[in-house]
Amino acid sequence: GAVGRGRGGGNPDAAESEVKERRVTKPSITPKHNSNPKAAGGRSILHWMKKIKQLKNPNKLKYFTADQVALHNTTDDAWTIIDGVVYNFTEFISYHPGGENTVMQGAGIDSTALFKKVHQYVNAKMMLEPFILGKLYSNRTAGTASRTS
Repeated sequence: GAVGRGRGGGNPDAAESEVKERRVTKPSITPKHNSNPKAAGGRSILHWMKKIKQLKNPNKLKYFTADQVALHNTTDDAWTIIDGVVYNFTEFISYHPGGENTVMQGAGIDSTALFKKVHQYVNAKMMLEPFILGKLYSNRTAGTASRTS
């Protein structure tokens, strides 16, 4: 009969040590991520993705100035700008793998550079689409947009 894994026979001790060797865990790409997702009440990126799949953004998009966004810089009211799009990420804070302190670094500011430095592989619009408030008001949009607070 055949000898080897999955066919019976062979040396079970050797097979077990081979499996143990393959179980080496690799360090996280972003080591500052919360290593205990249960500490946040079971909230994780997977939970977040399931949640936003069910949401639609009912907001009519508006234009905001950087000064208006700067007023929203607390954990109870956190806005940011990424690639000229204004997001209200307040609800996302508890889901962020890096924790509250990390995600709040972008509150009230244009966090495009910070976001791209840490999250080259993340699509912000997809992750936060239901929470898009509008766009950043600039001189280019001055003739076509009405500002709002």
